[in-house]
Amino acid sequence: MSPFTHLVGSWLVAAATTNNPRDRKLVTLAGVLPDADGLGAVADVVGSWITGKECTFALYQQYHHILLHGWPGALSVSLLLTIFARQRGRVLLLCLLTFHLHLLCDLVGSRGPTVGDLWPICYSEPLFRHPIWFWKHQWKLDGWQNQSIFILLFLTSLWLAVKRGYSFVEVISVRADAVIVGVLRKWWNRPRPRNGVNQHAQTTRIHYTSQRMGKVRRGGYILFWWIGDHSPRHIHVQTAKGRKLGRVNVDTLEGLENWTPPKNLVDIIMALKREGRL
Repeated sequence: MSPFTHLVGSWLVAAATTNNPRDRKLVTLAGVLPDADGLGAVADVVGSWITGKECTFALYQQYHHILLHGWPGALSVSLLLTIFARQRGRVLLLCLLTFHLHLLCDLVGSRGPTVGDLWPICYSEPLFRHPIWFWKHQWKLDGWQNQSIFILLFLTSLWLAVKRGYSFVEVISVRADAVIVGVLRKWWNRPRPRNGVNQHAQTTRIHYTSQRMGKVRRGGYILFWWIGDHSPRHIHVQTAKGRKLGRVNVDTLEGLENWTPPKNLVDIIMALKREGRL
């Protein structure tokens, strides 16, 4: 399947099984990095451009589905990513899961244009030649099956982005993700005419007059927020003595205005979310 399908599918798994942004990104990356062994295509194109010779994609054909599409690659990638995780045991298992989900998707949906153009999974490469697995009914890379799966995953990810306040774009850029989620939520919550009358003015008035404030003292911090405040959803943080520290995005648990919240503060916010306070 395409790298973009792997990205969205792995992110959905990560979003359902992790509870913090860092681990979510790491688990997602584990489902995408197997295709790094296809970067030989870049070298092929650059080499062809420099030498003026025809591009044969020799490096791509030689190393793609070989270097990082087996258990040696799964262990290497998963162990490397786990070093940066907060919940290392959990992330290690989830990285192995999304990595092998990538292999499974390639096994069933990576065929070339002809019936005999199958992509096998050499599960012990690059250390050993065998076993080699392939499926004779493998779907075309651009077949309707893969396209249908991608559309389903993509629409699901958009729905989850509106609901939770973050999307798969966070793997690439947190700032871009906040912008995209803000646009999606604006579209989703756009006032709709009732009985031919536009209710925008009434909806806006209710929005600004019904704001309520929440406030919590916990762990040496004062946390407060306004229900109905502007996007992204965030809380204001002060010390127990009232000194302002900064703001934290409730959905991504990352600080705003280039402020990095302490780990114990992040744990407090996660606890408040589990309690239904946020």
